[in-house]
Amino acid sequence: MAKKEPKTINEFLIIEPIIGYREWMYSHDKDHQLKLVGTGSGNNCFWEPGINIAKCLYKCKKAPNFKCSCGFYALKYKVDLFKELFLPSPTQFYASAGYSVGYNNDDYSIYGEVELTGKVIEHRDGYRAEKAEIKKLIYIDMDKIKLEFLTKYYKVPIVYYKDYFEMVFKK
Repeated sequence: MAKKEPKTINEFLIIEPIIGYREWMYSHDKDHQLKLVGTGSGNNCFWEPGINIAKCLYKCKKAPNFKCSCGFYALKYKVDLFKELFLPSPTQFYASAGYSVGYNNDDYSIYGEVELTGKVIEHRDGYRAEKAEIKKLIYIDMDKIKLEFLTKYYKVPIVYYKDYFEMVFKK
């Protein structure tokens, strides 16, 4: 049987940040603090302000690892973020079908830009990174109090999705 080629394209150590695009849910942690929760394999954790360091939930000594799915995920292209905004995510699909998605009932999606550094594994449509820092949040429909809180807590701008894509497509 022929050996399968790995889906990974490249691995490199990043000194200058790479900009990526991703989705989070927002929910309350055990102390009732409103925070962003990573979605996807290997990074279902609450994000903190500043640089977040990925931890493997399995056996890897350092995330990301070629032989695992750990690390912070991000898309490469803004157009893929645009698709994410308008096509239902698996989490939204399961939640709309009445399944528990593992978080509180007040979970919602929010999107944004992240800077990726440290060890980064490049894939066809995105990256898995050792370190990630939130740089901008993009919302569709969200309570103003929560918006203000997330802006202050993460110390990043929050942009309405129509304004964000208007800026993107005018460039």
